[in-house]
Amino acid sequence: MTFETQMTNVSETDVVMGSPTSKGRENAGYGGLLWRGPRSFTGSQFVTPEGLAGDEVRGRRMEWMGFAGRHDETDAESLVLMVDDSANRNHPPQWFARTEEFARLNPAPFFSEELTIEQGSTVRFRYGVGIADADASAAPALAEAVREVLARSDAPVAAGEPV
Repeated sequence: MTFETQMTNVSETDVVMGSPTSKGRENAGYGGLLWRGPRSFTGSQFVTPEGLAGDEVRGRRMEWMGFAGRHDETDAESLVLMVDDSANRNHPPQWFARTEEFARLNPAPFFSEELTIEQGSTVRFRYGVGIADADASAAPALAEAVREVLARSDAPVAAGEPV
């Protein structure tokens, strides 16, 4: 599935978007599209292009990241994976990702640096999301399939509109 959001600054001044990290709170760079997993995913693992990982991946830049976990009721495994569109600002993004308290996965375009949207301009973000009844080993293939969906579904941007 794809997710797209855009914001046009219609105010008479620049709009600045940031996160707690861009305001000085270390490693708390959440903002934008955030997936919050079920309680049963707490303590599970992230899947990255480099392999399995834990909370140490928070703040790292990568094109995609997934979360592999088990469901309490059935003990079945699921994989949730997000891919950042290469046209997004600050691609690849830093990721806000946690396994504790509850599972979170967030490609954060303004994790550590504020994003200024100038008066009259538009900012656009696109993501691909894949959900599979699979374990972590399926992540590379799922990431490729999601990239293909993003490429096919790329809506043309109006002339002169920043992305």
